[in-house]
Amino acid sequence: METYVSEQEQVEQLRRWWKSNGQALVLGLALGLGGLAAYRYWDASRDSQAMNASINYEAMVQMTAAQKLDDAASAGRTIIEAYPDTLYARLSGLLLAKIAVQKHDYEAAKKELEALLAADGKGEIADIARTRLARLLLAEGKAEEAGKLLAQVPTRGAMDA
Repeated sequence: METYVSEQEQVEQLRRWWKSNGQALVLGLALGLGGLAAYRYWDASRDSQAMNASINYEAMVQMTAAQKLDDAASAGRTIIEAYPDTLYARLSGLLLAKIAVQKHDYEAAKKELEALLAADGKGEIADIARTRLARLLLAEGKAEEAGKLLAQVPTRGAMDA
């Protein structure tokens, strides 16, 4: 940068720079702040959704413990519909299957577990669903199908590695 003789020349150079770069600077700043605000909104929304799902799931667990199985099943369906992408939806699916077993409705329990596996066939909750579904299949005398399901569940040693 060259040395300026007067303050007037420095001010004039700054004005020229602002005229050529000012809009881009303001636009970049606005986009950056807008992106940050959108991310914070999305993050707060996601946290709020998880908190609401947690509260509803806790109520479902309490209803199940109090043997209000119809109310618990209704709450579970609501959780799955309202919060489908949360951990609580998958946990609700497991609990709905348990409620169906308590009511001796084994077909409904199988449907819940199969739906859980169809929606999310990976992870520990899916492995629990496979194990429970295998138990139901064994009770029906379908050992071969149960064995196929259990073959997909990692052994304890494989999980620790």
